[in-house]
Amino acid sequence: MVLVLLVVAPLGALAVLGQRVVRDERDARARRMDQLLTARLDDADARVQQVLGHRRQQLRPALAECGTDPGALRDLPRQLPFVQQGFVLAADGALVYPSPDDPLTPGERDFLARTRALWAGADRLSVPAEGTPEASAETPLLDMDEGIDDGWYAWFWDSGLQLIYWRRDPGGAVVGAELGRARLMADIVAAMPVTDPDDPAMEHDRIALLDARGAALYQWGRHDPGPGAEPRIQRPLGSPLGAWSLSYHVSDAVDAAGDGAAAGWIAGLAALGLAVAGLGLWFHRASAREMREASQRVSFVNQVSHELKTPLTNIRMYAELLDRRLDDDDRARRHLDIIVSESQRLSRLIGNVLAFARQRRGALVLRPSAAPLDDVVSEALAPFRAGLQERGVEVRLRPGAPVPVRLDRDVVTQVVANLVGNVEKYAAGGGLLEVATAQDDRRCAVTVRDRGPGIPAGKAEQVFQPFVRLDDGLTEGVAGAGIGLTLARELARLHGGDLTLLPGGGEGACFEFAFRPLPGGEEDEA
Repeated sequence: MVLVLLVVAPLGALAVLGQRVVRDERDARARRMDQLLTARLDDADARVQQVLGHRRQQLRPALAECGTDPGALRDLPRQLPFVQQGFVLAADGALVYPSPDDPLTPGERDFLARTRALWAGADRLSVPAEGTPEASAETPLLDMDEGIDDGWYAWFWDSGLQLIYWRRDPGGAVVGAELGRARLMADIVAAMPVTDPDDPAMEHDRIALLDARGAALYQWGRHDPGPGAEPRIQRPLGSPLGAWSLSYHVSDAVDAAGDGAAAGWIAGLAALGLAVAGLGLWFHRASAREMREASQRVSFVNQVSHELKTPLTNIRMYAELLDRRLDDDDRARRHLDIIVSESQRLSRLIGNVLAFARQRRGALVLRPSAAPLDDVVSEALAPFRAGLQERGVEVRLRPGAPVPVRLDRDVVTQVVANLVGNVEKYAAGGGLLEVATAQDDRRCAVTVRDRGPGIPAGKAEQVFQPFVRLDDGLTEGVAGAGIGLTLARELARLHGGDLTLLPGGGEGACFEFAFRPLPGGEEDEA
């Protein structure tokens, strides 16, 4: 499971990273594309402003020369063909020329008809400040701004945008000229780029100059966006033609071409993902091989332990028979006692190995029966008493659990035997072993205390780990597999309890095995 997580987690992270990289790359490419398209529209707008600027440079001195003379203004369209009609507003805003009260030429009558909405209901035409919204039929009059000397004035007539250039006379009057709409359109179109059939860049572009209704006044580029297609970028022209706009359509092939970089990112991340997956597969196989080898080693140890158990049992049996017959030979008896003691120790060691192997396979089974805890603990201590006494260790049993309870005698015996065996190996120098039992309505407990060197507080949990032995003088020169406490705790927990190292109040170590009596039944399985 851990190996799967080690592979799946990086692959998932790579997938999320890949999506984010592709998304960010597309967003960045879209921003760069929008900036490029906006720059091209800015260039087209600058061309329009250049046309208007050129007209302004021509009109300003021409209107200054005409002044407020109606004759000179009437002759202005012949001097400047792009002018359609001149006019004069008095300082108070009244229309002085052309006046409806004077004889009018056809062109002057048409001018009055076109501009009627500009002063409908008033006798003066206002001039907006430069940069303000252009005038329209809905807002015909604006207050005169005395701080502006000249500028443009735009309004709509007959569904078309009309444009006036005006300048303020030193006397306060306003002199202006209406530009011919057709000529203005022709000048603007002439300033726009043309569609070059040999330019590959124009194959995927379509730029259009749109009027206030969205109708195309002029367009260039070979791309056909189709009816109803939304432009990629659209922006209004600068003043005074803010009612017109520029739109930019781009074919899908441009975006598709940009996906090559994203595809490169995806390919790179996919290759990295395959590398991680391959590495994970290699580790999985290596781990599986190690697990097989470890299982084979455990199986071998298990089989050897089983093979050793039978002859060891025979050795113990015949040694005990000889011990009963040698009544007077003390030396032979001592030798036999050693044989019996060592065979018992070897039996416990083999029992630990076999129990540890079964526990790892989940094959340990509880076999409960009713018995007093005091009797079980006393029986577990019996094989150790002679050896402990020879080593100068006083054994004190403080029974406190005489009432029979349901327990697994083998499990309790093995836990106590492992704890007492550790005292025999590591704490015999303390000269004392105290074993106490206790019970109440809900709990039974066995405590094993010694006066040995004890266990450092920082290693209180480390001693319960399998194959771990403290690396100091405590364990130096002492034989053991390092699984006794591990197995004892696992057995205690299998029995519904736990094995803990109690905080030391002085020298030595004190372990407590606490458990609840097992429920009724012939046999309980873990």
